Amino acid sequence: MTFSFHHLTLDSEIIIKNLMHKEQMYVEEYELAVEFEKTFVEDGIKRGLVPETSYLTMAERGNVPVQVVMKRWKSIISVYPINATLYHEENVP
Repeated sequence: MTFSFHHLTLDSEIIIKNLMHKEQMYVEEYELAVEFEKTFVEDGIKRGLVPETSYLTMAERGNVPVQVVMKRWKSIISVYPINATLYHEENVP
């Protein structure tokens, strides 16, 4: 996600709660997938089915959840992606 969006609504609380719930479900699914991937690869390496050097993890392939910031002003919801800029990489730990 490389863009932000703004939404005008009368039900901002309901929308934010729904988005937070969906985000939590997505994060939990991602954590389960990472654990499954780790277990599957470790078992495959032990059995000699998966070569150790030719495997890329989900994170190495860039398949990670996008982090966003949501702001609410009365009836407007704004969603901004959290993108690491060159400044962040150099100055923010």
